[in-house]
Amino acid sequence: MMRLGGSLIWAGCIAAAGLLAVQAVYADDSPPPRTIRPVGVQIIVAHVFRGSVQASHRPDIDPRCGDIHRRLRGHMANINRIRLLNQHRYQLAFGEQARVVLPSGREVRIRPISVVRRQLHIQLEMPGVMSTRLQLSDGRPILFGNHMYEDGMLVVQLLPEFSGLVADNAIEEPLRGPELERVTAPGLAPR
Repeated sequence: MMRLGGSLIWAGCIAAAGLLAVQAVYADDSPPPRTIRPVGVQIIVAHVFRGSVQASHRPDIDPRCGDIHRRLRGHMANINRIRLLNQHRYQLAFGEQARVVLPSGREVRIRPISVVRRQLHIQLEMPGVMSTRLQLSDGRPILFGNHMYEDGMLVVQLLPEFSGLVADNAIEEPLRGPELERVTAPGLAPR
């Protein structure tokens, strides 16, 4: 009998150790905490000159501004020259802000807010000019500007790069930064 009791106690210890081992295995197989990679943002500042272009002359376009020229060509006539003024690449965490000072002295601020349904929500500000929130697709640039500068105008191209972020995280719920801000345009009352 003693032996039977001892065997039962021993079996109980083995079962308890097995439960602990099972719990340890489950603890090790738990998914790692989700880390969110930064969002890539490329900003190109170009100087666009307009004027008559003779049929025998091609416009003088900086090769690095070819995409800007293709996008502007359908909306703006008489482009005779585009030159690259500066180019910036950033890797921004959600909520982190990039700041670019334009040659005119105006400032552009960009802050990624979240990714929802494969769209990057980004806050774009030019203090005293505009403040807006945009939804952008990966690899699809936007242009803004029309700010007169010297004998032409400044055009800014913003290109978001976040395909790896979407693929790595298989987004089901929004990825958000540490802070969300209400964004308004100057002169508009908040809703």
